[in-house]
Amino acid sequence: EKNLDEIKIIDCSWHMPNINRNGYEEYLKNHIENAIFFDLDNNSNQKTDLPHMLTDIINWEKIISNMGLRDIEIISHFLSVDEEGTESSLDILKAREFDAVIHLGLSRNSEKILLERYATNMISMELPDNSGRMVKKSKILENASERIETTVSIHNFDEEFEHDKDVQLSHIAGSYVCNETYFKTLSGLSHSTIPILFIHLPKMSKISLNRQAEVVSRAIRLMVTRPKLTVVGAMIRDLNG
Repeated sequence: EKNLDEIKIIDCSWHMPNINRNGYEEYLKNHIENAIFFDLDNNSNQKTDLPHMLTDIINWEKIISNMGLRDIEIISHFLSVDEEGTESSLDILKAREFDAVIHLGLSRNSEKILLERYATNMISMELPDNSGRMVKKSKILENASERIETTVSIHNFDEEFEHDKDVQLSHIAGSYVCNETYFKTLSGLSHSTIPILFIHLPKMSKISLNRQAEVVSRAIRLMVTRPKLTVVGAMIRDLNG
C-alpha cells in the first residue's frame, strides 16, 4: 500500500471499427481515477499496414514522455501582438491561480527551439506591432531591473534537453513584443514562486509542428512535476557515544 502513489493506470480501450464505439470518448466520460489514456491507433507503428505494431524505441520514448500531460489542465489564451496583449496576459494571470506559466512566440529567423532564460527591460522595434506602435530603445518598465531570469530550474531543463540538438537555451529574448510580454509577466509575478518560461518557436519549415509540440509538452511536464529526491543519512559515533 505504501507504493500506491507510484502506480500508473493506463487505459488502452479500443473497439472494432464496425461497432461504433470510441475508446477515448468513453474514457472522457468515465474512467478509473487518475488513469491515463493510451491511444493504440496513434501510438503504434505508422510505417506498417499491420495494426497496432510496436513502434521504434525513439518514438516510444516520445510517446511515453508526452502521456504525462493527460492529467494536466492547460488553459490557453491568444495574445495580440501589441501593448494591450502584454497587459492582458498579466490580468489573466492575476485573475486566478496557476501552477506554471509558459509563453510561446514565433522566432522567424531561428532554426532551433529557444528556451528563453532572461527577459530584458528594453523594447526596440524594427517593425510596428499590431496596433501600429513603433518604439525604439525604450525601457519597458521604469524603476525595474535591467534583466529578470526565468523562475524555472535551469539545471532541470539542461538535463531534460541536453541531447536535443534542435533545442537551445537562449540568453536574449529579443527586443520585440515577446520580450516585453515576458518581462512584464516576470516582473508582475516577482513575488510568486511558480515557474515561468518563454519558448520561442521557429517556422514549421525549420522544425515540424509535431516536434515543436513534443518539446513544449516536455517543458510543461517538467515545470509542473516536482522532482523526487532520495536522501541518504548516516550517523557516525565514537566509542564514547
